[in-house]
Amino acid sequence: MISQIHFKVLLVVICTLCISCNNETEEDSVISESDFQETEHLESIAPDIENADEFFDPRFIDVSDSLLIVLDNTNSDIFKFYRLDDFSLVGTFGNQGEGPGEISFPAFINHGGFKADEEFEFLDWGRKTISRYSLDQVLNNDQAVPIFEYMLPPDLIRIQRGMFIENGKYIIGLAGMREGKLAKVDTKTDSIVAIAPFTPFLEEAINHRSVGLIYSGEMTANEEKQRILVTTRRFKILEIFDYDLNLIRDTRFEANPGTGSANEIVNTTEETLYHYNDVTYTDSLIYTLHEGNTSGNYIKGESLNDSEIHVFDWDGNPVKKYKVDIVLSQIAIDKNNNRIIGLPTPFSSKSVSDSPLVYFEL
Repeated sequence: MISQIHFKVLLVVICTLCISCNNETEEDSVISESDFQETEHLESIAPDIENADEFFDPRFIDVSDSLLIVLDNTNSDIFKFYRLDDFSLVGTFGNQGEGPGEISFPAFINHGGFKADEEFEFLDWGRKTISRYSLDQVLNNDQAVPIFEYMLPPDLIRIQRGMFIENGKYIIGLAGMREGKLAKVDTKTDSIVAIAPFTPFLEEAINHRSVGLIYSGEMTANEEKQRILVTTRRFKILEIFDYDLNLIRDTRFEANPGTGSANEIVNTTEETLYHYNDVTYTDSLIYTLHEGNTSGNYIKGESLNDSEIHVFDWDGNPVKKYKVDIVLSQIAIDKNNNRIIGLPTPFSSKSVSDSPLVYFEL
């Protein structure tokens, strides 16, 4: 017998598919590396960061108009805030724990939620919540409370990424769900109002126990354009959705997925190729961080390929490719200083002295 919750989800899926069929969407765009209009090599620079020796395990970074935020996987001072002009420390926030005001397991900073020096938001895997805080309150009050906080409903507790849209009226969840790749949830009623199906579709993956892992990736949202950007590690694809989760642009490379075998996507082998591991944007451009290493590179401790930054316009057309001299796990665009800030991985072969971050002049 189908439970009431699963019946509702099934109904939402059917309605979403019907709406998608009736809406005019752009055709998939298949591109090649040669379609990028320009390729430029960038050299990493290690900034002199205040208290750099206190970093433990930085995971996510982002920038606003004048500040840099770093999510550090540590027991205290989880979020660190720096001035972009000189990398001086402005303040810290967050202690690990399960009590009031504490953070259990922060997993994700939404790039789209930190575009001005006003607010930031994050997904806490441990507490199963998405929280948005006032930056002013965090930097000036040890007992800061969230502007709003949402506890994930049972259907979404395994999502890999989550963020608010439309000023907290809805959340978007990515991966970790058997019903679809993306879900849009009304935060007042906890009801799923839209679901985006798994793309690209793999028959075997739908019933696979690791479906959440297969489609895990990164996402962000642009409130002004009402667009959601999604990339996944196992597919060399950039997807652009509207706020109703209609897929309006799908830009994929000729060689997809991975090395061409669905089995290598569903079941991780040494040949499984990893692609995009971050996505962010400016008003005019989309920036994706391309990895280009296989599972075997990590397993065997082999030298890794340096990262590439692929730039697209908001129609999903390739614009430019940056080749960098280091392996990165995150990027953020510092538009006021015309540079890209990067978070190196522990696997990078290049030493950047004692700095946990690098930047690239554009």
